[in-house]
Amino acid sequence: MGHSVCVANSEKLQGEERRVSIASTVLTRVGRGQARVRSLLSHCAASSLCVAGLYSVLIVLSECVGCLVEVLVFTLMGIIVNAGSLLKFIALAIMLVVYSYDCFNNVEKKYLKLNKALFSEVD
Repeated sequence: MGHSVCVANSEKLQGEERRVSIASTVLTRVGRGQARVRSLLSHCAASSLCVAGLYSVLIVLSECVGCLVEVLVFTLMGIIVNAGSLLKFIALAIMLVVYSYDCFNNVEKKYLKLNKALFSEVD
């Protein structure tokens, strides 16, 4: 019975016998051409949207980088113009760092000395 269904659904195309299912006979040669055109148009639309999205992202990133460069330049200009008033704060920050290092370095040395003394007494 299965063989008779296949024989009933077969067509003659260009002088040779081909077996074609009912679902594949829906697409004719014109339909296949339209499907190819639709596929080509959808691929072109998707690729153009991808290129436009990439272009948009690159524009946004370049604007962000430009903004950061401008902030850096204007900050440096402000430091140079107001060098007299900033010098006292810079000197204060340097003195705090130096004295903090000296203070904690001495504490560390005293702690290591005390630690060695305590361990020598315990042993």
